[in-house]
Amino acid sequence: MARPLENRDIEFRGTPGGALERLVRLPDGKEYAHRCSRTVFEAVVAYIDDHRREGVKMKSIADAIDAPMTQVNVALQLLTERGLLETHGRLGYVAPGYAAAFHEHAMTEFCALIEGCPPELVDSDSKET
Repeated sequence: MARPLENRDIEFRGTPGGALERLVRLPDGKEYAHRCSRTVFEAVVAYIDDHRREGVKMKSIADAIDAPMTQVNVALQLLTERGLLETHGRLGYVAPGYAAAFHEHAMTEFCALIEGCPPELVDSDSKET
């Protein structure tokens, strides 16, 4: 059963090996981390880009790209947090304004984290108008 993420601090960062890491701090001070490799992140982004009109589900992505659901979840959560992906019901859609260059925006976010650039310095707000 999934646990709600309320009252938790969630931080995304890059690892020395070039993976995306989601660090979760629980209210009691305990921490855990999940990772997503660059290969899986790129595959998730490509799948979303190819299916942006019909929306996507985490399990469908994981099955289609043959990747662990935890890694897909980390990628989806980053894309949602950064405003590139919106959730309506159980489906994820590319956020308005990012459709023409979704892949580029998503990879910019990933690469900025790997390089250690803070999110406020990444120019994701330069979406199409």
